Amino acid sequence: ASVFVFSLIYYAVVGGEYSALHMALFHVLAGGCVFGATFCATDYVTSPIMKHAKIAFGIGCGLVTMIIRLFCAYPEGASFAILFMNVMAPLLDMVAQNRFYGIGAEEKAAKKAAKEAGKEAGK
Repeated sequence: ASVFVFSLIYYAVVGGEYSALHMALFHVLAGGCVFGATFCATDYVTSPIMKHAKIAFGIGCGLVTMIIRLFCAYPEGASFAILFMNVMAPLLDMVAQNRFYGIGAEEKAAKKAAKEAGKEAGK
């Protein structure tokens, strides 16, 4: 979906011989984009685990695919985009890590310090 959106935006801005919709469909259906999105990008071993990281992974795959297709000499960017985003998957998981028990360590330390300050003020 991100390849479609990015190519639609690009051709809507730049214009060209064909309409933006036709070029967006072309970029989705040409080459290994559908194959890569269906089988390669969804590999459990190399794709992110966290929900927000998966969304960023998909957007990144589409963005890198369109950058390679539009601005590089190589016509097929889906495979390189998937490889690049697979390298970035652990970083995406680390950034998009959920806090499971409500508050983070900083907030917990701030609450503890405020509680201790309240006890000292009461003495």
